[in-house]
Amino acid sequence: MVYLLGLAAAAFLAVGFVLQQHAAEEEPAALRLHPGLLLDLARRPRWLLGIASMVVGQVLSAVALDQGALALVEPLLAANLLFALPLTALYHRIRVPPADLVGAAILIVGLGVFVAASQPEGGSTRSPGVLAWSLAFAALAAVLAVLLILQRRANTEMAAGLLATGAGLLFGMQDTLTQGLDNLVDRGLLHAVTNWMPYALVALAILGLLLAQSAFNEASLSSSLPPITATEPVVGIALALALYGEGIRTTPLAITGEVLGLVAIVVGIVVVGRSPIVTGEHPECR
Repeated sequence: MVYLLGLAAAAFLAVGFVLQQHAAEEEPAALRLHPGLLLDLARRPRWLLGIASMVVGQVLSAVALDQGALALVEPLLAANLLFALPLTALYHRIRVPPADLVGAAILIVGLGVFVAASQPEGGSTRSPGVLAWSLAFAALAAVLAVLLILQRRANTEMAAGLLATGAGLLFGMQDTLTQGLDNLVDRGLLHAVTNWMPYALVALAILGLLLAQSAFNEASLSSSLPPITATEPVVGIALALALYGEGIRTTPLAITGEVLGLVAIVVGIVVVGRSPIVTGEHPECR
């Protein structure tokens, strides 16, 4: 069931990202990284439909996280590009090029190898201590600050990639907080709403959304979507291991498989994410 929920979440996230990018690219560049960008986008039906699809994906991923380990669900969410490719091709009634199929195959193999090698297991249901959360947020803020500084002097494509990487960082932390919130809800709704987590989750979601839309506005999906899709699971898995003590196999053979699986996932994401079908740059998609 966890696999089905994770893949279903990925499908809705794929539709949401594609719809959001097509709307965000039409916004004025002056609104980039400005809260007004989200307010202006909220007037666009296509963008709202994309947000609705994204919300459904987030809800499904939360249910998946309630039933399985974060280190298992995160790689499944990276499969969102696998759905964006065929759905877009089907909509425009065009064939998927062989190179895109190879990229999709690499991504699928990478997912399978990582899950088979790591065999993720759930960690502690207790929330990490204040020090652990503080260190995690401090590291996140430091990396995010560097990305935002670098993007100011970068060219268009690079700036979009840096902003998208920042969004992926925030989405990875958001997934980690969702796991923690699931644990709190199990102890009672009142216990959850009086905790800091749901409010931090909302703040991260809004900031991540702003960075993602700014990246979509900066350049095409080929530059903005792959960094989000690749960064989110890597950050989520790292935080799951560090904060919740989720277990993965650590034998030399298993570690080799995990590294190769993650590398294949990233390579597959880049190849599929740069497909003209996904980015909308294919002649039949215009």
